[in-house]
Amino acid sequence: MKRALALEFKKAYRRHLWLVPVGILLFEMLFLIWAVYDLGAEEKAQAWQILFYQASLLNCILMPITISVISSRLCDIEHQGHALRQLRTLIPPLQFFIAKFFFGAIILFTLVCIQLLMLLGLSIWKEFIGYAPPLQIVIFLLTTLAVNLTILLLQQLLSLAFVNQMIAFAAGLLGSLLGLFSLFFPASLQRLFIWSYYGYLSTIVMDWNPETRITNFYYAPINWTRLADTCCFFCSLLFIGIISFTNKEE
Repeated sequence: MKRALALEFKKAYRRHLWLVPVGILLFEMLFLIWAVYDLGAEEKAQAWQILFYQASLLNCILMPITISVISSRLCDIEHQGHALRQLRTLIPPLQFFIAKFFFGAIILFTLVCIQLLMLLGLSIWKEFIGYAPPLQIVIFLLTTLAVNLTILLLQQLLSLAFVNQMIAFAAGLLGSLLGLFSLFFPASLQRLFIWSYYGYLSTIVMDWNPETRITNFYYAPINWTRLADTCCFFCSLLFIGIISFTNKEE
């Protein structure tokens, strides 16, 4: 496994995998600065809830596209010169599949950690009331990472299955749109689309009063049933990936 993972690092050398994540992070930073720049006294009391809610919304829109680009860049080299068939003689297919997934997971884990540091930096800059809620930070980290890794599995399957990487990229773009619009769906429909799980798993609830036109945010307990849905998605995709890829001829 170490050999397969080391090979992924070597193949990624000078492929500029960090360009898209860095661009996405810069865009998120600008958006979040705009979101918290003019908070009133009442809004400052809910600043952390607003920040986490906006971050989850941004992830719903941007993360599927980011993951599709990362996965495509990691996998398109395998289609050049029928490299998949050659790699089967050097590395067991299962090790290759898992090593490629681990490498993408390292990138996404780093991305989420940097995103959290951005949120903490904004809270210091705007002097939020109170300290960062440790439990909510952990929940945000784990739920975002869980959804990221599940989508990464899906995108990796598509990127390895099709030579034309536009198919995988189109799936990421479609997932981004589905994730955004599914936020307006009832929870029973949201659970059908993994791209909506950034909001589906969020423990920040927005309550908008149409009469007073006042929006309030508050924390809700983590929904273990929804977390179980995520695990089911992940395990199903992992099973499909292992079975389909280990039987792949080229």
